[in-house]
Amino acid sequence: MESIRSDESSAPERIPYKTNGNQSRNVPVVETNSFAFQPLLVCLRFFGIELVPSSSTIESSSKSERYKTFTLGFIFLVLNGFCNVYATLMSGTGIIEEFNTMLNSSSTDGTNSTIKISTVLSWNIIIDYANFGALTVIAHATLLSLSQQSKWKSLWNNIQRMHQEFKVIRKTMRHLTIIGLVLVFSETIAIVSFAVDFFQLKPGTEGFLPTLFPHVLHLCAMVFNIYSGCGLLLFALVGWTALLGLRCLQQQAATSSSRTLTANETVTTLAKWKSLHVLLSDVVDGMNECFGPILLIWIIHIFVGFIATPYYIINSFYSSVSTGRSLLPTSVYLMIQHTFHLLIITGIPNAITQQAIAFGKQLQQIEFHDLNHFQEQVNMLATEVLIALPRITAMEYGDLELSLIPTMIGTTITYLVILCQFDV
Repeated sequence: MESIRSDESSAPERIPYKTNGNQSRNVPVVETNSFAFQPLLVCLRFFGIELVPSSSTIESSSKSERYKTFTLGFIFLVLNGFCNVYATLMSGTGIIEEFNTMLNSSSTDGTNSTIKISTVLSWNIIIDYANFGALTVIAHATLLSLSQQSKWKSLWNNIQRMHQEFKVIRKTMRHLTIIGLVLVFSETIAIVSFAVDFFQLKPGTEGFLPTLFPHVLHLCAMVFNIYSGCGLLLFALVGWTALLGLRCLQQQAATSSSRTLTANETVTTLAKWKSLHVLLSDVVDGMNECFGPILLIWIIHIFVGFIATPYYIINSFYSSVSTGRSLLPTSVYLMIQHTFHLLIITGIPNAITQQAIAFGKQLQQIEFHDLNHFQEQVNMLATEVLIALPRITAMEYGDLELSLIPTMIGTTITYLVILCQFDV
């Protein structure tokens, strides 16, 4: 017998959902202003990122606004790249020179020899700046190009359909959006405050403004980290939407298994489950297509951070001067931040997979004693759900799941030992 997922005759016709334009009678509409992600959309629009896809029916004034927003985002992207390149080439080496100056001023051996921080620590500082810069620029470029791509438009429509089908998740997603934005802004402020601690605004021979200008570029590079945070937040919100959708499907299956359904109700229910499962699968596929570059650069960023920050912490305990110990608060904070981000990147995909398994097992528990035909169909749907489990990857370089954490920890320890050996 043909699988219920491929049997399009019993599936309900998909209804288009409009985000703008004239509303048609008897057609469900998801207004953009009431969309659960609206706080994030407004925030990114302020930074030159328009996530609402364009439409053929869009008015000329709206097209002009979209063009202005895209132009602003492109200018910010160029400024983002310039500031981060400058911070890597100039600010990183500047902090190394400042540390060397502090180290020599704290030396009390009475000799005229010049003392410098280790080469390993110097390279770690420079690589850290390059690591943060690459994350920010690539995440910014990916977000800027999203609304121009057809795959994002498809994912956007599927997300809106899910919010229409599962109305109970709207309030939860809006709360998560607001909490996520607060965390993103808090992390950005923390990074900027740590950067300010290294500044010494002393007027040089060229005057105060020439001395201040490099620090302004450095601060801008740190502020632009908000793009990487918003990119990760967008991924987390879409992933949590899929997770809650699967949870609603499991609850519906549990409710249906506890009561007797008529033949007509069974046909409608099975067709609805099939359609929603396909919709959820499309959302996961869209996440892989749209967020691949962001997820890959985030994994690389966290991996490099897991190597660099523990080395800073170890170095601060063995340092005899305040130079190394000054990195301790920042290093501890960054280590906690990297761990939190890694749990988001791996935890949400893992939770989606586990929820799909729970939904498939719930389907297996449904029994139709007098309707063998429907029993075969629901068994086929359960089998397909359990076989075709959703998987989220970083551009197909590996599945993102909790098993990635011990692998990353083991590799990190190996590289950390090598760094410490070179330092010795």
